[in-house]
Amino acid sequence: MWMCADLPLLLSANIVPMFGIANEPRGMVIGETPLKTFYLEAYRVIRSVSGIGQGPAVSFHTGFLDGSFDRWVNADRVMLDRHPYLVFAGSQTQDGPMERAMTVCGSFGDFVNTTNANFGLNSA
Repeated sequence: MWMCADLPLLLSANIVPMFGIANEPRGMVIGETPLKTFYLEAYRVIRSVSGIGQGPAVSFHTGFLDGSFDRWVNADRVMLDRHPYLVFAGSQTQDGPMERAMTVCGSFGDFVNTTNANFGLNSA
């Protein structure tokens, strides 16, 4: 456990636990193949600097192309970033806490479970 006296040391440490490559790229405009090619090259560059097993986890946003990201065989600490929005959909802005919870589980649970099994961790 760290104490307040340790805060200057923590703030001065070179710690980057996760690095996100791009925030919400427009996958439908860019295209799936160019986006994946860009991500693969970015991953290679980061790992060429950090090394395998070192440095930050690397996070890739889906570009709103859900279901198009397969497992990266032997990839080192990759994560899939997806931003599920609920507040922009009609009646959901009126829903109570239980309805919201059911919407999240029903809408995003399968995606999260599949991604964890086939790609790596998720972040949102």
